[in-house]
Amino acid sequence: MLHLPKQIDRFTDRISYRQARWTVLIAILLGFFFSAHQFYLDYYEQETILNTTVKQVINIVEQSASQAAYSLDKEFAIEVISGLFEYKPIFEAAIIDDLGKTLAVIQGSKELGPLRPLTDRIFGKTREYDILLKILPPPVSFSEMGKIIEVGHLHVKVDTYPLGVAFLERSVVLFLSGMVRNLILSFILLIFFHYFLTKPFQNLEKTLRNIDPDRPERIRLEVPRGHTKDEFARVVHATNDLLVTIQQNIKDRIHRIVERERMQTEITERRRRQT
Repeated sequence: MLHLPKQIDRFTDRISYRQARWTVLIAILLGFFFSAHQFYLDYYEQETILNTTVKQVINIVEQSASQAAYSLDKEFAIEVISGLFEYKPIFEAAIIDDLGKTLAVIQGSKELGPLRPLTDRIFGKTREYDILLKILPPPVSFSEMGKIIEVGHLHVKVDTYPLGVAFLERSVVLFLSGMVRNLILSFILLIFFHYFLTKPFQNLEKTLRNIDPDRPERIRLEVPRGHTKDEFARVVHATNDLLVTIQQNIKDRIHRIVERERMQTEITERRRRQT
């Protein structure tokens, strides 16, 4: 029998496992890369959403805030900035008149949570927005018609924690879903490579082990199903050609041995007759 290497005992030494392992490692690395890229894009998207939303909320009350600052109406000013707190990330707002005096201010508290240190590092602790308040007052003279005057400032502070928590939760979900996807991919690849690579190789190995070196022509390797045009088919055909060549060489060698013995016998017989 042919002295082939010992059968592979460890599963980790099989081609299917090694193929799946490297494929999954590459998939994980690519997953990390694309997750980081998505994290970067999502970060800037959240930055844009925060700034856009805060400005839209401020624009809603800007005209009323300008009117309150112009008339120095404290009660109206408080009512105006109270409406800003409908947007939960806003925790402080103030209307300051043109002389720098605070006309109205409302201070809330920032949200606390276990992720606060991380969100503060990513988005900063707070965001501050200062809007210049302007108004077109009733003209007191013809020359002052259409003249816009500055009446103060609307100062708003926004807590970044709610936005940061939503951002981190979304990032964790994205990362975990990517890891689960890679694990499922590894399992599928492991099964695929086992049936498409390892099993055909095992069948070829079994057939090769059953070949009788003295009569190799009795067994021919069969091309695995689904591999009629790939490297498996080329290996099988090349091996069968090799077996035919080996058998022919054996026949030629036997023929030469028989012929040599016949000639030696004839020579011996002639010498015997001569003597």
